[in-house]
Amino acid sequence: MKNLLLLIGLFFTSSFFAQDDEQIYALKVSYFTSELNLSSTEAERFWPVYNRNTQKYNSLKDGIWKSIKNRLNRIDELTDEESIQLLEDYTNYHDERLIYRLDFIEELKGVISAKKIMKLKKAEYNFNKKLLKQYRSKKED
Repeated sequence: MKNLLLLIGLFFTSSFFAQDDEQIYALKVSYFTSELNLSSTEAERFWPVYNRNTQKYNSLKDGIWKSIKNRLNRIDELTDEESIQLLEDYTNYHDERLIYRLDFIEELKGVISAKKIMKLKKAEYNFNKKLLKQYRSKKED
């Protein structure tokens, strides 16, 4: 419980966004491990699976999504043919994301329980929500 309170305290410090990606990742590891109540054995098996799938998702996002986003930003300039291709790329991107997520869930089933998989989803949502809230409050200062 003390570790969780310490983590929450660290999470809400005003300098949170001054931290680099490695520190945010360390907070995420600590937060998820606590929220999922991972044993040391589970954590040893969980984090390589989580990191590998996060890397796959980020590669997809950095590659395909970046291209889609660039074209969306100039949607009014696109021809009908380019718009058709954009729509196809967009649906393919979402299909790939779903495939990645389903593969990730299947892989996790061999590592943690179904309940912990769903706790992970909740922890990801809550972590990102807190991150966004902290970012917004930092912008307002």
